[in-house]
Amino acid sequence: MGSVGTMEYISSSVTEKNYDFLVVNEAATFTTLTSGGTDLVALYNLSGATLASGIVIRGAKGQNITAVTVSGGNVIGYTNI
Repeated sequence: MGSVGTMEYISSSVTEKNYDFLVVNEAATFTTLTSGGTDLVALYNLSGATLASGIVIRGAKGQNITAVTVSGGNVIGYTNI
């Protein structure tokens, strides 16, 4: 992460965001992860999967992550400015 940026705690649903990446804070499952119109749950085969704390998730093809729905656990969304 760069020296200037923002972070946001996510434990439910957010839309219309532009996260550069997410870091799983507490073991998490997702129902929505969208990047540049791409469904990351399907692309990364995450349906029903629980990701461990510390996992980093980036968008597809260099795109930002724009929508997240966490159905269990929580993540931190980071945006570099």
